[in-house]
Amino acid sequence: MENAKIGLPSAIFMVLASMIGTGIFGVSGMLQASLLDPKVIMICWLIGGFIAVAGALCYSEIAANYPLVGGEYAYLKLLYGNLPAFLTGWISVFVGFSAPIAATSYLFAEYFQKAVYSLGYQDLALYVEQYRPLTGSLLVVSLSLVHIIGVKKGLVFQNMITFMKVAIILVLLSFGLKFAFADHFETLLANMTQVNTIQYHKLAAAFLMISFSFSGWNAAIYLGSEIKDARKNIPKAMLWGTSLTMMLYLLVHLMIYATLGTQAIAGETALLAVVAGKVLANMGSLDVALNICLCLVLLSSVSVNILLGSRVCFAMGNNIDSLSMLAKMNKKYGTPAIAILLQAGIAIAYLLTGTFSGIIIYMGFCLSIFPMMTVGGMWILRRRLHGKKRVYSSPFFPVLPIFFIGSSLLVSSFNLFQNTIESVVSLCVLGVGIAVYAFADSKKKKAAAVNQASKPQPST
Repeated sequence: MENAKIGLPSAIFMVLASMIGTGIFGVSGMLQASLLDPKVIMICWLIGGFIAVAGALCYSEIAANYPLVGGEYAYLKLLYGNLPAFLTGWISVFVGFSAPIAATSYLFAEYFQKAVYSLGYQDLALYVEQYRPLTGSLLVVSLSLVHIIGVKKGLVFQNMITFMKVAIILVLLSFGLKFAFADHFETLLANMTQVNTIQYHKLAAAFLMISFSFSGWNAAIYLGSEIKDARKNIPKAMLWGTSLTMMLYLLVHLMIYATLGTQAIAGETALLAVVAGKVLANMGSLDVALNICLCLVLLSSVSVNILLGSRVCFAMGNNIDSLSMLAKMNKKYGTPAIAILLQAGIAIAYLLTGTFSGIIIYMGFCLSIFPMMTVGGMWILRRRLHGKKRVYSSPFFPVLPIFFIGSSLLVSSFNLFQNTIESVVSLCVLGVGIAVYAFADSKKKKAAAVNQASKPQPST
């Protein structure tokens, strides 16, 4: 039914909600520690936003002409065939959801420590600080068990959490910018006018973190034809959602640099909690409440990723015989318990063996491959539609896809040399996926050959 479909405002809000999350909550302090110069960092955020906008416009052409449900899986299958489609699903299971669960859980421990400290429980805060991976792992286990016993989040609840996430940042922005520009403009001026040596050799990792923060710009394509007037509204939703997010990120960083000195920013992952503590220091328990709300937002992000990621595992188990264990449902609760536990185990392994920045670099490197392939599919699309009228054409073709693919490839290549361990692990996960696909495909062909041989042959 047409009136049951998602309208343009909801689609834009979905893109906003998909993008605003762990990235902006956690990477700003790492960027300051790495690049040192606030001016360079602001320029990098601006360039990262332009790359995301370029990707959104390129995806829009594909999605508007072929409004399918299923995101990159559907489009890679349409453009390239089964193997790339399988690999994007494989990476979603072992990286796309498990790694964000780990990164967000690690960040939750950081914000939880700040919230506990603000409540006056210094000993507990010290314990959480010393055992962040363990705290994050306990969160993953707890929420995984919740989803196994069948406690599901309703759409209304998730929309409320999403609204709260955006509202918290807007409230903090309103107080922070007023605080900064009313009495502390000199802090922003001092940060932006300082002269620092640009750390060129660290730019690739910085852009990988920024691209992680902008991930979600393609959220609208996962619903495809479920969006009302999809051929027109998908491009609008991705363009407006991505552009608004870029503006919001720039405002957040103006607030950060107007509130804190660079020494206080560098290396701090729970940066918004620190900003809230300073901006709201004279407002009673408002800063404590805001810290608790930040924890709830991150907790919700972990919960949603566990829910969605386990369903991707379940779907792969249904489609691939060699992974059928993932599709088994718990008899008592009717949930994909094996898929949930597998995902939890992978996330905990990431938590116990990597740092927050290491997880992001590993995840960003691996996930950058398939957007490049999808954008490259624009040439295939145009060849297939040769002589036919396209519903939507991306502007500045082929400049935009070349800019997106070139910048993504450049960042990935530099990271392969500068963050070799994380990059090689990503490539190994991809290699295992190729091997699994080859094994499953050979079994499928062998079974088909046996079935064909067992059929009665026509008499001659």
